[in-house]
Amino acid sequence: MTAAEKRRIQRALNALRKQRVVLKESLKRIEALLCRMPIGSRERFELLAVRDSIIEALRLNAIAIRNLKDVTCAC
Repeated sequence: MTAAEKRRIQRALNALRKQRVVLKESLKRIEALLCRMPIGSRERFELLAVRDSIIEALRLNAIAIRNLKDVTCAC
């Protein structure tokens, strides 16, 4: 692996880590809003869907980080 490729992977890792921070902050805000929403409301249902999407994005983000780390460690 060339130095340029390693730098590109490092930039991608940094971007994924920043994305993870943003997703976690969004998840905290959604959780706080859910605490104030009445159970059974349409808005709560929509927030639950958003929360599920953020959780899935965090899961995929972790996989991407792990895969990129594996690539850099293998070389």
